[in-house]
Order: sequence, then C-alpha cells, then structure tokens
Amino acid sequence: MRKLLLILQVIAFTCLRLAAQEEVKVDCQDQWGPGRFNKVSVTISFDHAGFARFTQDFPEGFTAVTDQSGGGDISWGGNKMHAVFMNVGQGQSVHFSYFVRPEAGMNGNFNIKSKLVVISSKSKRYTTDFKDRPIKVAGTNGLLPDAMPELKKK
Repeated sequence: MRKLLLILQVIAFTCLRLAAQEEVKVDCQDQWGPGRFNKVSVTISFDHAGFARFTQDFPEGFTAVTDQSGGGDISWGGNKMHAVFMNVGQGQSVHFSYFVRPEAGMNGNFNIKSKLVVISSKSKRYTTDFKDRPIKVAGTNGLLPDAMPELKKK
C-alpha cells in the first residue's frame, strides 16, 4: 500500500510540473472611447527561464504608445504588439503597459488575442495562447491625445 501511495505521489508531482505554464494578466477597461488613449497593463509570470516573446493582436485602425517597458523591448508592427524579453528567470514576473487608441470613427466589439513563446536554454519551446480579452469600442473612456505626455515629447 505504501508503494502505491508513493507511486501516486510521484505521478501527481510529475503531472503538475508538466502542466505548469506561464500566466498572463491583461488589465484594462472593458470599454474604450474611440479617438482616446486607453491604458493596458500586462503582467507575465514565467514558469520557464529563457528568451520570451509576447504578442497581442489588434484590429486595423489602432495606434499605440508604450508607457512602461518592464525591461523588455516593446514594438508595434501593423496591428500587432511585440514585447521581447532577452532573459527571464523561472518564477520571475514582468510588468509593462501601453496606451492604445482606436480611430475616432470606430465602434463595436473585438478581442485582444495574446500569445507567449518562451525558449529555454535547453532549446525547448513553450508556446501558450491565452484567453481572449473582449473590448467594446464606444463611449468616452480614455485620454484625449492632448492629455498624453508621451505624444508631447515627440
């Protein structure tokens, strides 16, 4: 009986370790005002160490400005946000934020799609697609472009 209990414990521990994955929290308002900058904060908790690339997809017609980089390289290409972290540690968390502005005439619903790829030092690749974050474009939430200090610097 003790051997069976020990075997079950080893199997449970192994399954929990294999099922471990990174966690991502995307924090923003559910409704974004068209023509206004809306803040998005992202926190990633890493379960694997190595190189990491996080992407989010937006519909066409959105512009963005980085707020805090969290030690990563944040860039925008077309309708996609890229955050690259050259060397994250197992158990490490990173936090970054940015502002997104839907075009003034936009309205409707869309989802922010998020994906994280971590490549460990052992050349193992861990890919995680996260639950979509629904957003409604309507109303007057967010900051007008005149209120954005990041834009005034440029």
